[in-house]
Amino acid sequence: MLCGISCKTGPNAVQRKTKMFWSHYLIIKILIIASRRRYVSLLDLKAMILNRVRIIYSQFFDGQTSAGNYHVAVETAPKVSTYLIIEFKTDYIFALPGPPVPNVTKFVQIINKSSDTQSQDFVKGIEALKLINARYQQLFSVALSCVKNVKNITRHQNHVITVTLNFTSKLWAVDLEDLASVFKEKNNIPTISEYSFCGNQYPAASFITKGKNRRQTVHICDRNKNYVSKEAMLYTLRETCFVGSVLTAWYIPERESGCSWQHARMKFQQRLIIAAILSTVAVFWLIFSFIDSGLGWQKGEQDLKISYRALSLSGINISSNIDSFNLQTCSALEEISPVSNITTLDIKAKSNYVVLSNGDYQLPTLKPGNEYGPKLEPLTVIIIPHSHNDPGWLRTLEEYYVTTTKNILNNMVDKLRLYPNMTFIWAETVFLSMWWNELEDDIKVQVRRLVRRGQLEIVLGGWVMPDEASTHYYSVIDQLMEGHQWLMENLHVKPKNSWSIDPFGHSGTMPYLWKISGLENMVIQRIHQANKGVLAKNKNLEFKWRQPWDPSGKWDINCHVMPYMLYSIKHTCGPNTYVCVMFDYRHIPSDFVRPLALPVTQSNIEAQSKHLYEQYRCKASLYKYNTILVPLGDDFRYDHHQEWDQQYLNYNQLIQYMNSKKEWNIHLKFGTIKDYFKLLKRNIKSKSKINSDFNLQTLTGDFFPYSDKENAYWTGYFTTRPFDKRMSREIEANLRAADILNTLVYMYSKKWQQPNKYYHEVSVNLQNARRTLGLFLHHDAITGTSKSFVVEELEQKLLSAYNATQRVIKLAIQVLLSKSKLSGPAIFKSEITRQNYQTLALKQMVSVFESGTKVVLFNPLPHRRSELVTFVVDSDNIEIRNSNNIKIMYQINPLWSSATVVMEGLFEVVFFTDLEPLELKTFTLYKIKEKTKNILPAKITVFGTEELAVAPSLKFMVERPRHSKNYKGSIVLENNYLRVELSSVKGTLKSIYDKKSGNLTKVDLEFMFYKARGSGAYLFQPNGKAEPLDEGDPVVHVVEGPLMSSVEVIYPFLHHTVRLYNNPSVQGKGIHIQNVLNMQMKSGVMKNMEMIMRLRTSVQNKDLNFLTDQNGYQLIERYTRDSLPIEANYYPNLYNGSLRRHQKAINITYWTASWYSWFKRRMVRGDVGSPTYI
Repeated sequence: MLCGISCKTGPNAVQRKTKMFWSHYLIIKILIIASRRRYVSLLDLKAMILNRVRIIYSQFFDGQTSAGNYHVAVETAPKVSTYLIIEFKTDYIFALPGPPVPNVTKFVQIINKSSDTQSQDFVKGIEALKLINARYQQLFSVALSCVKNVKNITRHQNHVITVTLNFTSKLWAVDLEDLASVFKEKNNIPTISEYSFCGNQYPAASFITKGKNRRQTVHICDRNKNYVSKEAMLYTLRETCFVGSVLTAWYIPERESGCSWQHARMKFQQRLIIAAILSTVAVFWLIFSFIDSGLGWQKGEQDLKISYRALSLSGINISSNIDSFNLQTCSALEEISPVSNITTLDIKAKSNYVVLSNGDYQLPTLKPGNEYGPKLEPLTVIIIPHSHNDPGWLRTLEEYYVTTTKNILNNMVDKLRLYPNMTFIWAETVFLSMWWNELEDDIKVQVRRLVRRGQLEIVLGGWVMPDEASTHYYSVIDQLMEGHQWLMENLHVKPKNSWSIDPFGHSGTMPYLWKISGLENMVIQRIHQANKGVLAKNKNLEFKWRQPWDPSGKWDINCHVMPYMLYSIKHTCGPNTYVCVMFDYRHIPSDFVRPLALPVTQSNIEAQSKHLYEQYRCKASLYKYNTILVPLGDDFRYDHHQEWDQQYLNYNQLIQYMNSKKEWNIHLKFGTIKDYFKLLKRNIKSKSKINSDFNLQTLTGDFFPYSDKENAYWTGYFTTRPFDKRMSREIEANLRAADILNTLVYMYSKKWQQPNKYYHEVSVNLQNARRTLGLFLHHDAITGTSKSFVVEELEQKLLSAYNATQRVIKLAIQVLLSKSKLSGPAIFKSEITRQNYQTLALKQMVSVFESGTKVVLFNPLPHRRSELVTFVVDSDNIEIRNSNNIKIMYQINPLWSSATVVMEGLFEVVFFTDLEPLELKTFTLYKIKEKTKNILPAKITVFGTEELAVAPSLKFMVERPRHSKNYKGSIVLENNYLRVELSSVKGTLKSIYDKKSGNLTKVDLEFMFYKARGSGAYLFQPNGKAEPLDEGDPVVHVVEGPLMSSVEVIYPFLHHTVRLYNNPSVQGKGIHIQNVLNMQMKSGVMKNMEMIMRLRTSVQNKDLNFLTDQNGYQLIERYTRDSLPIEANYYPNLYNGSLRRHQKAINITYWTASWYSWFKRRMVRGDVGSPTYI
């Protein structure tokens, strides 16, 4: 809730009166966000939403505030809404950010010091402010009356109010600014009392009138002091519990306006009729609620169904034990067969991959002459002006904004107001946020009005238009929430349609993510042109995209595939690009490309209309429903105001002329994605009544790999710039941990009744990190397809985000462990850090002292973990104690200064730990002088060399070096579950024996490379088959111990490590492989090399099928097609892959760091500058 009096300075104060007036109104919102996601733990999903927790009720001023600094405080006050935080039984908070709320009493104290406190207007204004405060408290109380079993109400020292409760009602809410906009659109702006304060003009204060659960008629005075009557539907509650409706009203002194507030009451008969209708609806709703299990009550409790960001929890037991989701459950889920008409596997099998002489894949098209005739079906064409703006590609984000995007958005407002029947769509929220910060309030009002009128549609609405091959679902959801939240707070709109026209292929996970986020329809462009040919042949370019595990189709989403190669005007009007380019009317003298289109005149309008009509008919022949979508735009178009005029005026003439041609039976109009799907659904409904074949077909699968022409496969970007992809994964993991820890700090601070002094700093750090990670998900960033200088700037931003998350984690751990009592500087240091944006994250040395060094481990996952952890320490004679002061056994491993020399001053410590979900656990490392029985020294062996240097003082057991010339045996690593055999010459895998099942799998691990014939950032184009990497015999380190054993293969530019843990948890049931490739060392050679690690196994996989993951969320089946080139058989694989046949299987899982360890740093006594680490 934001209420108050605003001071404006300068000569434009009177002109801004209206703008100021509408800037201060009261908004009461109650939002509850539930969540649902199949096959992923509920707690894990909750953790993603925890980062939205914010303070909702805080003082506007800190300490004693005088009238002198009152102006600054008010001018910088944010104009956003407030939300009520609701806690579920699980004690997890779900909320969206809200603003600081002014303290009304303190406002009164401050304002009373002014010289104008005796005027009648001012006194009434103060009374209005008091009403605001009282009304807010009343609403708060009413809201509490709608819940049962209220567990806790806490008022924090900084005025944080949080209620822990069990919710029983279903709430619908509306944004009251929409009500304000109704009056503004009709120019019925109420008269505003003007009086002086600080020598400036400002509006009278706002106050609240309470309403009933019904429509209200409110009388407001307009400029002519006449009553204006507008109906406003306020809060609607679908249950018996009434929360209360609120209406924003404005105080108008009677002596100046000549009128006062009145509420025209409904007649008794009207109220009786409405009550009867509502009662009937309620009865039917209750009946269907019990019939439909999705809407009914389970175990006496109601399912919560929310209209905003509705991720419903129906059918999921919140308090269920996560351990119940076992392997048997997973096996049962694997048996679910997709119920769909089309699978992408079938499409790929039926596709014709032969290209035409011009390099294009063949698409069906209408035979010449069939565009005319007496039996033509009516055709509707929706022309959609758009501009695709990449936030970083050939230029940086900031360069694009300043030179191009800012002009596009400014022109958009001017031209859409000038041409009321013109429309426009926009997708990238990151640009909107940059532009919005520079706008005057009156322009913001105009933008919101364009959105409400439907001239401007925000599509997709994520922070960026993300890549769909290299991104993890968690980060995709996070950037989508960031974008949607910004749109809700600033434009008061939530997108309903996705527009994803430039990612290089499309994942099957994204439709599900879009659906659960509230999107209803989607448009895609870049899928294999041969696959488009199969869909177009059967007129299935529009379908319902279904998940393979969703046989009922509950999460289906309508999808439209654009048929031609690109989204530019040249490729969107029809199949003939030479004709379509004639209808791009942009003519800017500074452009390098000479325009081919001629302006429409009376002499050429018939010929131009005929050509365009024929292209539209050809395009319509690929679809079933006599409605086509025609984008009108390209990359960074409409940056000059002349183009808006050129495109609109010419197309408007064509539209009018073509609509007048009755024999063509065609209707054209400007529209948006929303308009298109609205008309499409209407046509589907009417046609399916006649013939059920006209229902949309259902499709499962994904669209990878992508090829646009000439058998050029866009599979190179799967591995382009792997360093940056890895860095983004680390930030993603850090951000998730930081969000969870920040939420824990918030919850425990209120429990301890301690102030959260780092709240604002942490909020800024988290938002910056979240937006930077979201920016990097863009389809030209994480893919590595931007210019080098653009990538370098992104890397610097990623490093800042990485450090920001580290800072949040440090502060959170400090607060939690000290129970908010430690107010000094951060005393914890991250165990893994990045020195700069061009180096890998490395483990830092933990200095161990006799007095003890604290090490803290945090488990950010929502399940229990029992694992072996490692640290780098500076002593091999230490003692480790847990939080119960119990000594822990540990293994000490060597670190190497070169291929054959063991370091004396640094060691790797390995010990076992057991952490509960979201648990922080402290260990203490002590340096000791006497011998300890808890140390387990490792045994060292080297192969491929006759040199090995180990200092006599070190505790390791050392075996003599074994050269391949005198040793022909194998290296064996073994634990209670696996026996792994490796080559003593190359150090690579030879076989894996599963002791439990008795399966022996032969494995031949090789490092190989493809010679490139034209590969680049986008494309993978090998010149023949892969060849073995011949770099001679490497040096092989073998380290064996009771807790873990490892083999490290040392090439000059490649380190290959295999680890086997002796651990009864899942960690000990797999082989851990890590490859570190120094691409700079091989940069001269690797420009024409594509490095791979190949696993040849004894798994009999005659069908050549395998599984890869989709965005880390689910698995999808793939097939190797020998008839296609090598590059066509590469797929994105982020976290999990599987090659299996019956009981034998090879599963490959890719892990990012998910342990977070921190250790205490010491500051040299007397040092008041930068801390020194010792």
